[in-house]
Amino acid sequence: MPNKTGELSVTEEPSQTDKEPETADQCFNKGTEEEESGDRWITSDLSKALRFYQRAFDLYQKTLKMNPKNLDALYNASRLLFSVYTEYIKNEAVNLADLTNCEEALSGNDNSVIQPLEKITSVFQHAVDFVGSHKTDSLPWDLYYNAAICYFEYAEDMTSGGYETDAHYDEAIGAMVSSEQLLTAVLKFQMQSLQDTDSGDQKNKEEEEDDDDDDKIVPTTALETCIDGYRLVTTLYEDACTKKRDQDVEKASQNFISDIDAAASELINAFSANGRLEADQINELRLAKAAFSSSRCTDVLACDNVWKQSQIEDRPDKLLIQAGSYRTLLDKYDEANVEISDDQKWTVLTYMDRLYKQAYRILKAELDEYKLRKKKDHGDDSSNIISQICTIFIEEADIALERSNLTSCDIALKSQSVLVKNFHALLKNAVIYSKKSGGLRESIVGKLMREKRRREALIRMCIADGKTSVAELNSIIGFKHWPQEVQDLAEVAQYSEGAAHIVAQL
Repeated sequence: MPNKTGELSVTEEPSQTDKEPETADQCFNKGTEEEESGDRWITSDLSKALRFYQRAFDLYQKTLKMNPKNLDALYNASRLLFSVYTEYIKNEAVNLADLTNCEEALSGNDNSVIQPLEKITSVFQHAVDFVGSHKTDSLPWDLYYNAAICYFEYAEDMTSGGYETDAHYDEAIGAMVSSEQLLTAVLKFQMQSLQDTDSGDQKNKEEEEDDDDDDKIVPTTALETCIDGYRLVTTLYEDACTKKRDQDVEKASQNFISDIDAAASELINAFSANGRLEADQINELRLAKAAFSSSRCTDVLACDNVWKQSQIEDRPDKLLIQAGSYRTLLDKYDEANVEISDDQKWTVLTYMDRLYKQAYRILKAELDEYKLRKKKDHGDDSSNIISQICTIFIEEADIALERSNLTSCDIALKSQSVLVKNFHALLKNAVIYSKKSGGLRESIVGKLMREKRRREALIRMCIADGKTSVAELNSIIGFKHWPQEVQDLAEVAQYSEGAAHIVAQL
C-alpha cells in the first residue's frame, strides 16, 4: 500500500507500451503511469495534469470493474480523488474556469475525477470497510490516515459556510468522530511499531536518514498524526459559538485528545533527547496544541494566557495563528450576539495588527535572504513568502478599516483619517508585492497564488472606492475571477454591503 504522502501503489512493473490494457493488472499499471504523468505536469500545466489524472481515474475504475477485490486500485482511486480535490478545489489559487480541454473532469458526473468531499469520504469508507472484512498482514495505516484526513477536510469544509441548524453542526461533529476513529487506529499502530523497534539509539537515527523505505514508521510520522489530531478538533471548536456546541465537541473529542496528549508526551520523552525529533518538529506540535487550547477560549484574557504560557518562539507561523485565534474569538462573539465595547474591540484589533507587523518583518528579512542568495530557493520558497506577505497586508488593511468604523471609541475617531489612508496604502502594497517575481523555479500554482492575492486586494479597493459596476470589475479584476472574490467577501462585515450591491446587478 502507498504511504500517507500519497505515493503510488504498484503491483508489478508498469507497461511500457501504448497497447490498450486488457487485464485488471494492466489497467492498474497503466493507471499509475497516467497518474505519474499528471504529477510531473502539476507544477507547470494544471490542465494537462488534470487530463492525465482523469485518465488514471478511468483506469482505476476499469480495474475495479474487472476485479472488485483489488484493494490497491480501490485505494489509489480514493487517494487520487482526494489529491485532485486538494490541488484543484481546496487550492484557492486555482480557478476551474481557467482550465482548458478538461470537459470530462469538470463534468461533475460519477466518472469525473473531480468530486465533492462527501463523495470522496464515501469512497474512502468503502475501502476501509473492505479492509475490515478481509484479513490483511498488517494495518494499511496509510489508507486509514488518508481517509482520516479526508473526513477532517469534510468537517472543515462544513464549517466554512457556518451552520443554519444544530443538525448541520452535528453532521460536522460526525465527520470529526469518523476522523478521530481512524486517526486513533493509525496512531496506535504507529506507536506500537516504534516500540517494536530499538528504543532510538544513534544507529537507528542514521538508518532513518538513509532508509529509502517510505512505509517505515519513524517518530516524526507519529508526531504528525498527533498534530493532525489537535488540528482536527480545533476546527470544530473554532465554530462552537454556543455553550451547547462547545459541550458537544468536548464530549465527542475528550477521550481522543487524551490519547493524543499521552502519545505526544511519550514521543517527546523518548525521541527528543536523542535527536530523532528535532526542535522545529516539537515546536510545530506545541503550536498545534496552543491553537487547540486557544480555540476553546471564550474571552480575550484566557486567549492571552494560552499564548503567554505556550513558550513558543515568535516565528511567522506562530504569530499568524495567534492573530487568527483572536479573530476567531471576535467571530464567535458576533455569531453568539455577545456585545463587547468598541474600546475592547480596538484593543484586540490593535494587538492583532502588532502580531501581523511582527510576522511581516520576519518574512521580509527572510525574503531578502533569498534575493541575496544567502538561502537557496527550492522552488516556491520565495513565492510562498511573497503570498504570505500579501495576506498580511490584506489582513492589516481589513483591521485598519474595521478600527476606523469603531464610532464609540475616542481613539478610533481621532485616528479615522489615518486609518483609512493606511487601508488604501496596505492594499496597494499587497498589489505591488503580488507582482514580485517568485524566482526562476516558481511553479504555476505559486504564480496563481500571487495573482489570487492581487485580486483579493483589488476587490477590496474597488468596493471601498465605489468601482462596483460589472464593466469596472471586468476591467480591473477580470470577468472570470471577480464573482468568486465578491462571494468570498459577502460575509465580511466591512465589505458585505458593497458585495451585496455588486450581486444585485447580476
